[in-house]
Amino acid sequence: MKKNYTLLAIAALALSLFSCQKEQVSIGPSTSEVHLTPQEKQDKLSPALILFQYSYVNLETGKEAGWIIDRSGNVRTYEYTRAADAIPVSENEKWQEADLANLYALTIETVATIEIEELLSRAHQGLALSKKFLNEVEINDDNTWVSSFYAFTQTQRTSSSNTSAHNGCYGTPNYAANNTTNTQINRLIISLSGHINRYETSTYATDLHQWLLALNEGL
Repeated sequence: MKKNYTLLAIAALALSLFSCQKEQVSIGPSTSEVHLTPQEKQDKLSPALILFQYSYVNLETGKEAGWIIDRSGNVRTYEYTRAADAIPVSENEKWQEADLANLYALTIETVATIEIEELLSRAHQGLALSKKFLNEVEINDDNTWVSSFYAFTQTQRTSSSNTSAHNGCYGTPNYAANNTTNTQINRLIISLSGHINRYETSTYATDLHQWLLALNEGL
């Protein structure tokens, strides 16, 4: 009889181990979750409305013309007239979402489309840009124009503030945290040339610059 009990105990233990293993397999990620499409990978990056910008500014007339690449891969042209004495900034800039929306609103037509697979790899290069790789600014007063390539990235910043209300037990204040999420847009210099000369020296930036130059020549 003891032998039978021992065999039953072993069988029960083996069955429970098999059930645990089966449960662990069932709660793992599905194949569809692991193998993301290029579009899904692009969405996970949470890209800005505009990924890249090319601009050509005539410093004498204030006329600016260029194009942008939006997060869907559309290459859209724009024209704009700024103050004649307004010289482009030679540093990376912090923008608001409204600034980026205003730039997008200037666009006129779509002249080309970048495939998502290509756009995804270029977006990763844009994210790798860093101010520490920017060289020193050089000014050439003989040139009355500035040709620029930029990349846009965005960061989410959450700020919290505490508010109190004396509606707790025995007049003890209740503290509630109010969290506000702000989106900050970063306009990063890839290359400036003409009146202002500055560029990023990293391998990512150099490759990105060559790609954007070739794109600009083909438009």
